[in-house]
Amino acid sequence: MRQLYRGVFGGEVENFKGFDAIPEGIYDCIIERAELKTSKAGKKYVSYSFKVVSPESKGRLIFDGLYWSSEGAVNVAKGKLASMGLTKEDRQVIDESNMVQAIMKVKEGKQYKVKVGVVDDESYGPKNVVKSFSIGNTDPFSKPTVNPFK
Repeated sequence: MRQLYRGVFGGEVENFKGFDAIPEGIYDCIIERAELKTSKAGKKYVSYSFKVVSPESKGRLIFDGLYWSSEGAVNVAKGKLASMGLTKEDRQVIDESNMVQAIMKVKEGKQYKVKVGVVDDESYGPKNVVKSFSIGNTDPFSKPTVNPFK
């Protein structure tokens, strides 16, 4: 039987699974979208989401972000971009003006293994976090084969 739920704007949403955290584990995902946002502290960052394509939890979204408010944050962002498949040359010219376009370009046709964790958020309760990810069937627990700092 087909289940329909009311969406935020009154429309019907088929097979809505809710916003509860999915179990910790490794999921096959694609990058669904990326967009430039501003944090509550006024800092710009890129928010992106992985969409689960694994049979368990299929269709669920897991959110992550890229920040460049400090040198350490930029290094983490470059590491994530390397894991997404962005080339060394492209990572060297990345800044807030072109990061969303770079993610949307590199994601085409790629599937990722995403290690998902669960943390307890004071405001929302249990929520999912991206612990690591890698392209295709590689193990997200293994050491990276790309050094984002070179």
